[in-house]
Amino acid sequence: ENPITYSFQEGEFAKGGGLYVIRIQAAWQGKGDVAYGFLVQVGSGRQPAFTPAIELPAPALVTLQALQPLARLGKGYAQAIALSKDGGWLAVNTPFGVYVYQAKTQQEAWFMPLPQHWRVLAFSPDSEKLAIGAQAGGVLVVAAASGQEFFHIKTAESGQPDWSPDGTKLLTGAGCEEVKVWDASSGMSLGTVQEAKCNYVVRSVVRAVWSGDGGKIYVDSDNRLVRAF
Repeated sequence: ENPITYSFQEGEFAKGGGLYVIRIQAAWQGKGDVAYGFLVQVGSGRQPAFTPAIELPAPALVTLQALQPLARLGKGYAQAIALSKDGGWLAVNTPFGVYVYQAKTQQEAWFMPLPQHWRVLAFSPDSEKLAIGAQAGGVLVVAAASGQEFFHIKTAESGQPDWSPDGTKLLTGAGCEEVKVWDASSGMSLGTVQEAKCNYVVRSVVRAVWSGDGGKIYVDSDNRLVRAF
C-alpha cells in the first residue's frame, strides 16, 4: 500500500548507467517476511532498453502461511537444549532448573530446580538417562522419564559429560584439564585420562568426546590442538 521511491545519484551513472539488482524485503508483524529481487537497467534515457540474453521466468505467485509456535517450553531463557536419541524426550535448561518434555506432545514430564550454573545436557544412547553437567563442577545423572537421580559424579570445575556409543560409560571433561571415565550404571570411576592440573598457564576447561566406535577419546588440549587417547 505504501509506494517506495529510490533516487539514484547522477554521479553513479557518469559512464552511462548500468545493470542493477534491487532487493526488497517485506515483513509482516507476527506473520514472517519475504524478499523480492528485481533486475533493472538504469541509464540516461538515451540508453537502449536492456534485453536479457535468456528469457526470464515470470514471477511466481507466493502465498504466505503464518507459522505459529506449538508450545512455550521452559520458563526464563533457554541456556541449553537436548533431544533424546529416540526423539521421545526434550530437555530444556533454564536459570530456574531443567524441564523435560514429551517431544511428541510438548507436555511437561518433570521439572528439577537447579542452580543457574547447571548448563550441559546429554541424553544416553538408549534415551533412558540424562546427564546434566555443572559449570561449578560435577555431573548429575537422572532418569529421562522421571528425573529420579541415579548418581552424582564429582569433577573439577565445569563438568562436560559425553556418553560412550554403547552407553556403558560416561566421559567427563572438566576444569583444570581433568578428563575421567565413569561406569554409566553405577557412577564408579573407571580411570583417569588426564589428571587435574590447575595453574595460571594452562587452559582451565577441556571438552572430551568419544569416537564413533568407542575406541578413542578426543580431548581439546591446552595448546588448542586435539589429543587422541
